[in-house]
Amino acid sequence: MMKILNLTLIFLLTFISVISCKAQQTYPLNTFMEDIPQGGYVKDLNNELPPYVGTYKAYDQGNEITLFITKEDNRPTNVVDKQFYQDALVIKYIVKNRSNQILQDTQNISNPNIYIFTVIEPGQQKIQ
Repeated sequence: MMKILNLTLIFLLTFISVISCKAQQTYPLNTFMEDIPQGGYVKDLNNELPPYVGTYKAYDQGNEITLFITKEDNRPTNVVDKQFYQDALVIKYIVKNRSNQILQDTQNISNPNIYIFTVIEPGQQKIQ
């Protein structure tokens, strides 16, 4: 009798936990914002982001600008009243003047609330 009660209890607990678990829905990067549900995951399914990862240097008006671009997977994102997760490119930079003096450095700043969203419409070409 006790064995049947234990098996019934185990079955019931397993059944409840399976029903209460929701799988995270995965969407491609080009999903429209209004189509992403609460708690969804916008994933880089086609490996579109890795080609942009790296360190880039540019010069403007005598200043050296170094961009550090990394990919962050499953990054928590809050937009208006929606919370979801996404694979994203994170860009940090250093700006130095002609004397090699640092004017701006975001390497040690970790602000998850700064976002820039870019949408490429179907038929448009990406900048290479």
